[in-house]
Amino acid sequence: MLGNDIQIKQLVGVGDVHLSFEPEQRVYCLIGENGIGKTKCLEALFSTVFIHNEFFINEIANFHFENKLFNLLKSDKYDLDLSNVVKNPWIHKSSSASSLNFDISTPYHTMPSVFIGAQGRGDMNMDRRSINEIGSYEQRREKYYKYLERVFVSEDAFQSTNMDIDVHEWIIQRAQSANPYQAKEDNRELEITVLLSLLNKIDERVDPDFLEISGSNRVFINVRNKKTELSELSSGFASILKIMQSIIAGYSYFTNEKNIARVKGVVFIDEIESHLHTKWQATIIPTLKRLFPNTTFYITTHSAIVLSQLQHGEAYELYRDKEDGVVKTELIEHPNNAAFVDLLKDAFDIDINRLKLSRDNAPQQKNAKKILSELLEKRISELKQGTQ
Repeated sequence: MLGNDIQIKQLVGVGDVHLSFEPEQRVYCLIGENGIGKTKCLEALFSTVFIHNEFFINEIANFHFENKLFNLLKSDKYDLDLSNVVKNPWIHKSSSASSLNFDISTPYHTMPSVFIGAQGRGDMNMDRRSINEIGSYEQRREKYYKYLERVFVSEDAFQSTNMDIDVHEWIIQRAQSANPYQAKEDNRELEITVLLSLLNKIDERVDPDFLEISGSNRVFINVRNKKTELSELSSGFASILKIMQSIIAGYSYFTNEKNIARVKGVVFIDEIESHLHTKWQATIIPTLKRLFPNTTFYITTHSAIVLSQLQHGEAYELYRDKEDGVVKTELIEHPNNAAFVDLLKDAFDIDINRLKLSRDNAPQQKNAKKILSELLEKRISELKQGTQ
């Protein structure tokens, strides 16, 4: 999607980056120590894809370009040079391509791209206000594009992107549109149906045919044969629901395609393991690949469990080259075939056996030292008495 050899110059807080990926993979996962630049790389990649969206550039772009993430990003697919762009220029759709120094050889695209931030993913709080009208397809799309435009305005916007959207309102709007009098293109019952269906495929305890909205706009689904309000869901369940909803909603804003899950697109997920218990960490990547067969995923993780489910060519460790200071990728070979203990050691530099020995032997060593000290003191005392 973004190319197999990607060079980023002067990525904010990181420096120069050189990403080398295996071609034609469904998933590209970045791991690495804190501060190495995993999230910033993800943000830079999304920015490049989104800023080349044909509709955004031609119809929406109208903002102060304050969040300049990098000076240059170059690959075999993209060439975006921002080195001469001063921070905080006014970008207008009439001159956005020239203002941002687009390489004219880089074609615009119409493919959906979705960024899912880590902040607020486990929250399912309802903003108790009146529900806005769903609007026409053109209005929904424009509103979403304007929402995403903020990532170029605020440095902090990425952290909660798509996670600060009121899921209650999103569901209610689509439920209200599900009536025989609604214009066909604005009847979005399909999005709710797809969401419930995908949740059921992830966890069979979710009833794919049940959704209830109270007179006070409380939204209920059926989990384990129990009617459950969205705000009552566990943080892990809320996290799964919000990931699914973000992809479905994002794709629907880019296209009115009916078979949403099969749309070709690209999704960026920061810290995919956030709030997920071990079982879902172990299945989230294979599940996403199965449910969205034409989507390419770029993700970051700190979880060895997530990593252990990735195939060869899907996992990469970021490290800083000691010679030139550039942050680079190192392919993690066949992570799904590696023993978990070996994976922890090779990918995260965690030696479980050494830690276990250190932990297990500590009390015994302390006790042995005490006994030895007592014996030495006793022997010294005996020697002293023998000389008297």
